[in-house]
Amino acid sequence: MGYSGKASKGCLPCREKRTKCDLAQPSCTQCIRKNRECTGYREEQDIVFKNETPQVVRKTRLKKKHPQPTPAATPAEHSFAQQYPSVLVQRPSRRVGLNNEAVLHFLGHYNEKFFASFGRTGGVDYMTPVFQSDTARGGPVAEIITACGLATLGAMKGSPDLVTAARVRQTKVLRLLQQQLQDPNTALTNSSVLTCLFLSSFEVVSCSGPQSMQAYTEHLKGAVILAGLRGRSQFADSIGHGLYVRVRGMLIMQCLQAREPLPDFVLEFMGDEELAKREFEAPFIRLLIRSCQLLSDHKTAGSMNEALAREAQALMDDWLDWRPIFGAWGPGERPSTKVVRRKTDPDEIYHIVWLAIAYLFQQSTQILISDLQIEWTRSQYKIIASPETSLALEEAINAQLTLCDTIKDSVVYYMDDFSACQAATRTMGAHSLLWPLSILLSISTTTPDHFVWSAKRAAKIAEVFGLKQAQMVADMIWMGVQASPSYITPLETSNRDTSNA
Repeated sequence: MGYSGKASKGCLPCREKRTKCDLAQPSCTQCIRKNRECTGYREEQDIVFKNETPQVVRKTRLKKKHPQPTPAATPAEHSFAQQYPSVLVQRPSRRVGLNNEAVLHFLGHYNEKFFASFGRTGGVDYMTPVFQSDTARGGPVAEIITACGLATLGAMKGSPDLVTAARVRQTKVLRLLQQQLQDPNTALTNSSVLTCLFLSSFEVVSCSGPQSMQAYTEHLKGAVILAGLRGRSQFADSIGHGLYVRVRGMLIMQCLQAREPLPDFVLEFMGDEELAKREFEAPFIRLLIRSCQLLSDHKTAGSMNEALAREAQALMDDWLDWRPIFGAWGPGERPSTKVVRRKTDPDEIYHIVWLAIAYLFQQSTQILISDLQIEWTRSQYKIIASPETSLALEEAINAQLTLCDTIKDSVVYYMDDFSACQAATRTMGAHSLLWPLSILLSISTTTPDHFVWSAKRAAKIAEVFGLKQAQMVADMIWMGVQASPSYITPLETSNRDTSNA
């Protein structure tokens, strides 16, 4: 039955003739005056409802003959839904369905796993258990994951409404987190740390401008403070350990680029032999920590000195001698990712993508150290312009140029493989390609060609992978290029007089 709206109560002849019926009994005045039979009046429920059963049956039969295809989930979304069906709710409304889609999309594409000595195969999923727990108790993690998913879907689909909905939900998350931090029983939980990390991720995926990067830094600082306060208790299980490793990885990247020192607790935990045994690649992490310290010491000193130059050379030698135990590649080689073109299961290829990210980390860090070597050799050439100092400066510059060419070739190589991959894990790989681009634009040998190349590559990453952050990076680079066609870094400008030595 269907509601038919307001209808006439008149007799059938009046309704057919479209004349006003006075509903008189036993016959209406119109029928008596026109000498015609008055058929009587309809029942009240027949006026309000009409029987649509035949039409419904006909439509159902047509749908069975010509079923409409439903949108297929991505391999990552399908895999996540199969593994964790309990985190999803039924779909009684379009809004709930959209929220489920957002959760599946974000966890399918951004569920960065934790590798440790006790769980190498496929990595340890430390995000989903916290998400499940917060979903059950109404915590902030479930809300921020939904917000991140809505923001990424909004960016991919070009939907401002989804982005707005994500911002509204993020505001709710900030309120929930504030309440949680004020309660001593929940302040230092896994939920609080992961919420801070995902608030940082939200600023990356929504990326509304430079203010997003500032907010990203503030949320990351919050996660770092919580990790320091949690102490050794966070290593009691793989979930807490995984969260710490995630915080540390994001912090190391931030400190390398900003040339800031790492917090003391990171150095303390890394010096703990028991905890170091649980590291997936302790020598790799130690080299990164030493690199952060060197860059920070240089920033504090204001210029290179002999002690810093010796440490830079020792660190560069150690990077060159380092051989990863989590994936074999030798000098002049890089980990191959060709196999990801044939894989669809994100768990199968996650380890391969992680190797590529580690390689890009290694190469980018070496470029930053080589910048210190160029500064030192240049200062020595200015003091004594001899064939020896001139050759040392030339070798330092050429070494950095070689590293830059390697990074550029690697970005193109990995981008081609990630774009051909069908697994959603490729999104994390695509994000990892942006950091080397920023490194290329902040060193001594940066040229206008580097800016143009980086802008084009960032725009391509945005186009292929739908990353809003990549488009913002491209736009900012182009703004600098267009403002000054001969745009180069301040460091290169100040050293132009010796760059051809």
